[in-house]
This record gives sequence, structure tokens and C-alpha cells, in this order.
Amino acid sequence: MTQVLPTSLTVHRLRVDDLRLLQVQEAQWYIQTLSQDVETARILIHQGGAFSVFYDGLCLAVGGLMPKWEGVATAWAIMGSHARKHMLGLTRIVKANIDAHLEFRYHRIETSVQTEFPEGHRWVRMMGFEREGTMRGYGTQGFDCDLYSRINPQLLKVKR
Repeated sequence: MTQVLPTSLTVHRLRVDDLRLLQVQEAQWYIQTLSQDVETARILIHQGGAFSVFYDGLCLAVGGLMPKWEGVATAWAIMGSHARKHMLGLTRIVKANIDAHLEFRYHRIETSVQTEFPEGHRWVRMMGFEREGTMRGYGTQGFDCDLYSRINPQLLKVKR
């Protein structure tokens, strides 16, 4: 299903070819080969909740939620080099997706941001994520990454 938004951005379920169309932003250069892998795309599609955002036929970003275990998911996004001009619309789309899943499906959604990527930290905080700490040597290339989370206390089985 494709949804057309007032900002001229279109959102649809992730398709295998969407990753090939994405020109990965410089800050995520280490993901470029991963984004070209058809098997990776199939896994992301199979997990559900993965989507693509387009503007005028140009793939701006792909993202989604990867279930980790019951009640917990990892949010992920690969941004295209042309996404910067559309960050307000992209942020609204991603935040709405996360909000909907937190309300009904997950009590925790987590994400990680490369420690040395201030724009990524700003973006996840705009979506309500709170920093939990640094994971040393965590990224695919051994980068340090900071862990962020959003919690829905109403869905927690253990009350605090």
C-alpha cells in the first residue's frame, strides 16, 4: 500500500529494489554494501514493518522495526544522500510509525547511533528516544555506538 503525504513524500512497504535505488548518505558509508544485498532486503521485508520513503521517484530513506524478542524491537534507518532537504517530513513519518508500534505492540523500541555522528543523535532525540549509554566496538566496523530507547510503561509486564 502506498500512502501519499501532503509534503509530496510517498511511503510504501519496503521492496527489494528500493535498497538498490537508495544512494546512502556519506555518514552511513559502511552500510552501502549491505544496502545492495538482496538477501538482506528479503530479511527486512520478512520481518515486517519495513518501509521506503520516496520523493519524486527518488528513494530518500528506508527504515523499520526489527523484532528482537517479545515486546522489544530495534528501530533502524538508512538515509539517502538526498534526505537532508526532507528531514522534517521524514522525521514525522518515522516518529508516527514508532508511536503506533509503541502504543500497541512493543513496550520498548531501541536504536543505536554512531557515537561520533551528532546529527543522528539529534534526530533520534527529536523522536523521543533517550540515551542509555555507549556500546564500545558495537558497529559493523567496530565503531562505538550509543544506545537509545523509548519505553511505553503501560505495556510493561513488570510495573516500576
